[in-house]
Amino acid sequence: MHSLFASTADWDDQLDGLEQGWPTYFRILRRYLETFKGMGSSAMQFIGFSTDSETKTWEKAGGELGLLEVAAGQKWSAPDGFPRLSGVVDSLGQGMHSNTLLLRLDSPAPGTAYIGAFSCAGMVQVYMAVYLYGANAKAAVERDEPTWQTWMGERFPMPQMG
Repeated sequence: MHSLFASTADWDDQLDGLEQGWPTYFRILRRYLETFKGMGSSAMQFIGFSTDSETKTWEKAGGELGLLEVAAGQKWSAPDGFPRLSGVVDSLGQGMHSNTLLLRLDSPAPGTAYIGAFSCAGMVQVYMAVYLYGANAKAAVERDEPTWQTWMGERFPMPQMG
């Protein structure tokens, strides 16, 4: 559940972004309930920011990950130099979230990944969430999370506050 009350139109884009982002999370939940119900889960979530345009930011993030020319139903694997991560492109984002995609993972464990770049509070947020299930999920997260965090932090550092 979320709520936001504002007396100006300044927050309209933020609300539109939230509303357009929710369907992806419902797809992740539906996939869990249909395929992995009752299985333990381990997750990794990474957030970074860029002052470049949304298009340029996605070209950098998606380009390094080999995600710029993928299509729904296409097999995908993380390029050399990244932790093992592979699966099939489930869906491509639309509207305000056109620079996002959802993957059905088969490696390093069965699961789902949501990766993208979208405008957020005057900057562009780079986001990667990986949900893994089954006996190998926890070990995969413990092994791979530091490498993914380093990649995100070096390319899309968090803005300095104050």
